[in-house]
Amino acid sequence: MTEKKLVPQMEKVDVLLTHSPPRGILDRCWSGHRVGSRPLLAGLRKLKPKFCVFGHIHEDYGVRVEEVSGTVCINAASCTLLGGARHAPIVFDISKSSKAN
Repeated sequence: MTEKKLVPQMEKVDVLLTHSPPRGILDRCWSGHRVGSRPLLAGLRKLKPKFCVFGHIHEDYGVRVEEVSGTVCINAASCTLLGGARHAPIVFDISKSSKAN
């Protein structure tokens, strides 16, 4: 199912787990191009989950807050393009009081 079809079906979401990143957020590949999903970015801004976790783009590992939604975006890709371990795992906690807006 594509982002265009899936996101409108969701209501409140605390953690959005995807394969690809939203467009412009930790999505820069080795060539320097941004390769994230525009529909996913639009859906993220609509849903406003607390966290969005993905890992497809190995070169742009890290954590960043998306400015419009306030969502903490986590690119947890821990390996290099060749599969070698490069980054430490990213660990985060969600308390019961953390509710999606």
